[in-house]
Amino acid sequence: MYRHIPTQTLRPLIFLLLLLLIPAGCTSRKTSIREETYARLDAIRDRKEGQLNRYMAKIEANAHAIGTDSKMVHLFEDKHRIYSSWHGQTPPVNAQQELLRIRNAIEDIYIEKYLAFHDILFIDHGGDIFYTVRKKSDYHKNIFDGDLAETALSRQLRKHPEGGFVDFENYRIAGEPSSFFVVPTNNSGENGGWFVLQFSINKINEMFSLEEGLGSTGEVFLVNRERAMLTDSRFFADSTVLRQHLSSENISAKFAEREGHKLIIDYRNFPALTSFKVVQVLGHQWLLIAKIDEDEVITNGYRRDSNQLLLRMEKMVQQEPGSYRTINHNGGREIEVDMDEFRRVTGPGGEIYTHGVRTCTAVLISYPGRFSYMAHISPNDRIYGGESTDLIGIMMKRIDDFDLVRTEKRHLQVAIISPQPNYTTNVVDAFTEWGIFLSQIKLVLNPQARHANISHDYKSGKTVIEWELVGGNGGREALLADLPTLGDLMKQLVAAK
Repeated sequence: MYRHIPTQTLRPLIFLLLLLLIPAGCTSRKTSIREETYARLDAIRDRKEGQLNRYMAKIEANAHAIGTDSKMVHLFEDKHRIYSSWHGQTPPVNAQQELLRIRNAIEDIYIEKYLAFHDILFIDHGGDIFYTVRKKSDYHKNIFDGDLAETALSRQLRKHPEGGFVDFENYRIAGEPSSFFVVPTNNSGENGGWFVLQFSINKINEMFSLEEGLGSTGEVFLVNRERAMLTDSRFFADSTVLRQHLSSENISAKFAEREGHKLIIDYRNFPALTSFKVVQVLGHQWLLIAKIDEDEVITNGYRRDSNQLLLRMEKMVQQEPGSYRTINHNGGREIEVDMDEFRRVTGPGGEIYTHGVRTCTAVLISYPGRFSYMAHISPNDRIYGGESTDLIGIMMKRIDDFDLVRTEKRHLQVAIISPQPNYTTNVVDAFTEWGIFLSQIKLVLNPQARHANISHDYKSGKTVIEWELVGGNGGREALLADLPTLGDLMKQLVAAK
């Protein structure tokens, strides 16, 4: 039976009950799916923390080594001596030859020892940037003047001339997020100053992008105190580093708690289980988060005993007289779908319609506003044990090949509509194996109906089911939007135990 549920109110409570109760009612495992999921996220989080700490310790040691690199210190002093003598003037030929020798020597040592850094800046005590490997627009500028004076690097040199690590910021000169290691030359004289080694996020980003065991919706990433992501999201083509800011409620609470687990609404607006920990990185605090979508966890729980669970949900979805409504739908039938056929609608398109679903099954796969597929599947199809057609398989392949990239599959909506579940295979399993979650699937059955007529407007997402009832009781209408997803039913099923 369909029941209207205030999903927004009950969802967090029901989901927690689901996570706690799935083992007792649906699997023989001793630990709950909640515990298993958090244990896996904890292990991934701790592994990434170890990798990050080892890598940053190695980079820090590499940076500090330049302060005791006698060759680089001498080159720093030699370059500054010539810079001070001829700044703003054209140096004589012998000085130009010496500058060429110095530049070549610095370049050789940089490539040999310090290539892990994007650039090395030579800055004197007055703030003049008198040498850089990359020769970008900060070359021959003063770090304490103009726009550069507003950078975190400038503040670090003014407040902590003894050196240190400057956390990642959008350094305009580099055109990308950068951090800096400030290493004094230990020369307080006129030719002293700082080596500043510019460090990019790229290597850390690569480290966090490679991880197994996170399913199709999981990821592990870093966030700074300003709530900005320090590594890229796996779900966006464009970089999210220092561009994607997360909610204050979510991130501030995690920094306050330091370590733990939370069920939250993530930056993609999906509920997610998160394992988090505040990590210390060279005097700064970053938040390390491993997470996975709630819907994937629920679907994984279903797949442990899908046949039995689906049988129980099929009883729950059978419509009763009280669930009908008067819609007075007068939509068009621009595209009609016959038995043993599927059709696709997109572009200017319009309404797609199929008539007389009796011993057959109608399947609707839609991406609201972009496209919809509708199939009218007969007992000749593979889902009934037949061999003539495989409409679901063909639709899946066409969608994969032509309609979307993998990460967009999360936005698909699936409806399986029939008076009776006469198919011999688990159609729901076919969709979950394809990467669809229970929260994206609606199963609609009505044993009181002779057949169903179905119309769908792909632009608005509105789907109307007109049931022709047995016994001459006329037609009744149902709106697909009123009906719960299998994810909702799974929660009801477990909460009722």
